[in-house]
Amino acid sequence: MRRVPKQDLAAIHRQLLKECLAKEPTPVCRAFAAHVLERLAEHKSVKEFVQLEDIAFTRRLLAVIEAIEKNEEPLYLREFSIRHFQDSKAFEKMEGRIAHIFRRFQPGCEEAAVEEILAEYGIYHTPDYVYLKGNATLLVGAEKIDLSVLKQGLGISGEDIGRIRFAGTAAVKQVITIENLTTFFRWQEEDSLLVYLGGYHNSVRRALLMELHAACPQAAYHHFGDIDAGGFEIYRDLREKTGIPFRMYRMDLATLQTYEQYGRPLTENDRIRLQKMRGREELREVIDYMLAHDVKLEQECIRG
Repeated sequence: MRRVPKQDLAAIHRQLLKECLAKEPTPVCRAFAAHVLERLAEHKSVKEFVQLEDIAFTRRLLAVIEAIEKNEEPLYLREFSIRHFQDSKAFEKMEGRIAHIFRRFQPGCEEAAVEEILAEYGIYHTPDYVYLKGNATLLVGAEKIDLSVLKQGLGISGEDIGRIRFAGTAAVKQVITIENLTTFFRWQEEDSLLVYLGGYHNSVRRALLMELHAACPQAAYHHFGDIDAGGFEIYRDLREKTGIPFRMYRMDLATLQTYEQYGRPLTENDRIRLQKMRGREELREVIDYMLAHDVKLEQECIRG
């Protein structure tokens, strides 16, 4: 079988990418296609993303990225895979490559797990749960659930979140969203409602938080996460996408210094991301210390 010259494969890819861009694709798909096209035009390697010999894979990759961004209904991963590949396990073979593309071309997802990236678009590996505990009463139809009688709160499936309403929130002085599950289960805070986000919040969690804010506008809203670039990005994302005036909780310089002995050194990527965040005044003090002392801190190190 005659081997197709590399320059011909590159030309076919360039045409494919130009056709994709002409159709005004979704943001990540557009950024990805434009980047690969630019590298091909400059005769640079694109092995990081595609193999020139496998044009069918590149075409499928573009289609799946756009399908992810356009998804508007909750789907489990294998349902999504069947819908687009007629094979429940086909998507798993592309998952790593797709996650890499979203981390590279979707701002704020640089270190997000693949589960978090897909959940933002309503695609789940397993049922999506939100955990709550504290001084509030949930309404599910006519049924009332008093969270205060449950020491470790309650987990609610994403499919049920839309049915949840809040009542009896007068005693809630603050709402604290918590990044990591271990900290959620360990943390106790009087007159508070704690919400486990599980990293980057998605549309299901945002809807819940906005419902909560409407029912409990008198409370102060805080986010408690890792003292690192990822934690700061989750906090920013939370404020911008919910419109709720969250403030950082236990993510300041004093907390970092108190638990610095448990910290970890920064990676080069950490430094690049932190440098980009220095322009945000509320972060500058802690970021300057992190850069100067080569340290970041996981939330689980912090004690109540």
